[in-house]
Amino acid sequence: MNSDAVTAYVDSVDQAIGTMYRKVLESLVRGRAMCHPGFYSILKAEALEWGEPLGHIALVNYAYELSHLQRFNPLGCTSRCTWVEGSWIHERLLDWDLPEVKGLDISVKEGLVNKITWPGYVGVLQGASPFFSMSMNYASPDGMSLWGEPTTLISRKVMGASSYTRAVDVLLNCSPVCRSFYTLCGLEKDEACTVEVSPTKKAVVRPSKDGRLVQTNHSLVRGELDDEDILEDSRRRYQCAMRAKSLKRSGAMAEDTLFGCVMWRGEIHEAV
Repeated sequence: MNSDAVTAYVDSVDQAIGTMYRKVLESLVRGRAMCHPGFYSILKAEALEWGEPLGHIALVNYAYELSHLQRFNPLGCTSRCTWVEGSWIHERLLDWDLPEVKGLDISVKEGLVNKITWPGYVGVLQGASPFFSMSMNYASPDGMSLWGEPTTLISRKVMGASSYTRAVDVLLNCSPVCRSFYTLCGLEKDEACTVEVSPTKKAVVRPSKDGRLVQTNHSLVRGELDDEDILEDSRRRYQCAMRAKSLKRSGAMAEDTLFGCVMWRGEIHEAV
């Protein structure tokens, strides 16, 4: 298996903070992962599968949390759910300023779950089961909890739920390291929402309205602490996605995106 994305990400951290500090960071996130034994076992298996040091795999799986330590937002993304002819279409685009992983996303099937992820990352960027689909979006920093669960682990718990309602409950009762948005849709028209989770505030649910739901990277129910330029970009993408017939042709994201996928009743298809 090609682990170029893992190596490229580790190299980018080296360039940003230096090899010595990157090794210290690896030790810290590996220690945090050990607090969740089941999760830690999965990381060890992933390291063996990809032929990478466990510290590298741990670093990749805490990439979202580490992104909250920097001021700018490299993880712009748009999620949209649309009710069409009796089913939800769940679309997702990424527009990340992370060239080391651009174009290296992979589709993985684990049991009943299909997921989009990248090499070495055991979490779910976007996933579908026979019962519901889910995508995760970046949210600006709102405090951090060193004792919380990483998004990698939370997303796996969500996709392990046996129904849309239970998936929502997992998010309402999780204890995250940092803030993020999750978009879910089930099999019925009233089963679609975004859930905003935070280490400092109670989780908030925003249901769909009139058969459409869009989430970018700013909160629609709470105030934001973001840089105004970040907010402006997120709001622009939100408005484009609300108006467009297709995210791929909406101009909501740059043409050079990691992927665009459509989920329909638990199946993943390439967007056109």
